[in-house]
Formats: sequence, structure tokens, C-alpha cells
Amino acid sequence: MRNLYLVFLFIILYNCNSQEKNIRNENTTVKSEISNNWKKNKDGCLKLRSKKLAENLIKNYNLNNKSKLDFRKIFGKPNKIEKENNQGVYIYYFDCICVKGNLVKGSDKCYAEFYFVNDKYKDVIFICE
Repeated sequence: MRNLYLVFLFIILYNCNSQEKNIRNENTTVKSEISNNWKKNKDGCLKLRSKKLAENLIKNYNLNNKSKLDFRKIFGKPNKIEKENNQGVYIYYFDCICVKGNLVKGSDKCYAEFYFVNDKYKDVIFICE
């Protein structure tokens, strides 16, 4: 009887552990899809990028004080890179005016400026003009 109890307990614990792993894998997959949406929306023409998405990526991947390399793994290649003193600024477009999937030059657009100090992510500013 005692052995039967131990087997039953083992089965319950094993199933709980398996379900937790499945949930973790699903969360990783969702985070990866969100990051991929940001990356494939290079010029903001697909309307997949947004301020909220950027903030969620930073939070979900714990990017504060992470390196530029870690940051680019999540956000992909920036549209522009600028340097100011010891700061680097990555600029990503979103919510842009496009024609046939191409950014209309001189048109209104929004962009996120991600600031790095000593190659570590520090802050973001969202601008629409």
C-alpha cells in the first residue's frame, strides 16, 4: 500500500512539473513571436511596432542595463544609429506613412530613441513628428 502511495505521488509531481515546463515553453514562444514582429517591421510600414510593444519587450526581456548586443538580439537592427558624447542612440521607426511597403520620405513618422551609456541600455524616448 505504501509503495502504491509513493507511485501515485510521483505521478502527480511528474505531471505538475511537465505542465510547468509546457507553460514556460509557451511563454518563451510568445515572447519570441512578439520580438520577431518588431524585427520584421523594419520601417514601421506593417504597423506591428508601437510604443507599448517596445515597453513590453524591454520589460519582458529585462533589458535595463543590458548590452547593445543583448538589446539587438531582441529589437534587431536599428533604422539609424547616432552617437552623442559617451552615449549611443538606436532609432527605430514605427507608425509611419508608407506606400506599397516603403516609407514615404519627408512624411510624418514616429520613432523610438533608445539610449545607451557605456554600451548599456538606459532609457527610451518616443517621438512623433
